[in-house]
Amino acid sequence: VPLIELLSVRHPLDSWLSLLKKGWNHHFHTNDLEVFCSRALNMLKGCEGMSWIRYEEFSLKPEEIQQEINAFLQLRGEDSHTQNLRNIKLSGDSGRSSDVVGIRPRQSIPGKELTDIDQSLKTGSSSQYLRLCNQLGYNPDPQATHPFLTNNSALKPNHILH
Repeated sequence: VPLIELLSVRHPLDSWLSLLKKGWNHHFHTNDLEVFCSRALNMLKGCEGMSWIRYEEFSLKPEEIQQEINAFLQLRGEDSHTQNLRNIKLSGDSGRSSDVVGIRPRQSIPGKELTDIDQSLKTGSSSQYLRLCNQLGYNPDPQATHPFLTNNSALKPNHILH
């Protein structure tokens, strides 16, 4: 049976803020936003050709997106998948979990982190943060509201949603 792979991604800023909130950033010598995004870009290189889905789209339309995920992964199952979500332990729990899948506002951004974000935005084309946001189709503006998505037609080849 061939392995079917699917990568889930989340807005880099929200992933980074969760990492900071959990204290997981202390495992790295340099743990600023640019280094985090550089590591994420390297991960995406390693997953080149793999299909992926954005967390924000799932949070907007969980039932529809779950059906697309099930079809893509060739999973058979019950239609009441959302009833079983609370029984499944998912990795990367940001601490903002709930039994109901839905949109949540962005966590507040502490002052030092705002400075890092501003610096990333000022460096322009050399910014790893901007490159990652662009590659994944996310709006890099820290003041953007959920779903943080841009209209980026370059996303179609590996993105399972249409």
